[in-house]
Amino acid sequence: MNYIASFKSRSETMRLSSILLSRKIPHLVVSTPRSIQTSCSLSIKFSAQNLDKVKNVILQGHFVTFVGVFVAQ
Repeated sequence: MNYIASFKSRSETMRLSSILLSRKIPHLVVSTPRSIQTSCSLSIKFSAQNLDKVKNVILQGHFVTFVGVFVAQ
């Protein structure tokens, strides 16, 4: 199973990607699915095995435009 972390800001999406990359947490920058109503067209896709790691990075990173984590379809 995969998840998508969504933001209202492209810069915060890219900041999360940069942090995940530096921590060697596998992820992809993907187009935000239309079913997720955000103003940013990019999201972060990652596997279920990294869910806790990604959530911790988001909590510690003070991402103010974070929308949520969704199951990727």
